Amino acid sequence: MTRRLVFRPEANLDITEAAEWYERRGLAAGFLRVLDAGFEFIRRDPLLYPVVHGEVGGVQDQDAARKASSAARGSSMGTK
Repeated sequence: MTRRLVFRPEANLDITEAAEWYERRGLAAGFLRVLDAGFEFIRRDPLLYPVVHGEVGGVQDQDAARKASSAARGSSMGTK
């Protein structure tokens, strides 16, 4: 089954703010690589993570993690 990570607006804001913090320090690329890797772990085996508000770790299909990290990149960093 194909799954997608679903992020609440607060999570998207946290990701964006963290990406901007790392960008100001010249560390954004590494942060985003680690973030993407974490999302991939969740997508590969969502049952390893806790149930949150009736969803298994908020996972539904596979493309949202990449969209969220791309959105964070686009907030102040442009392209990777």
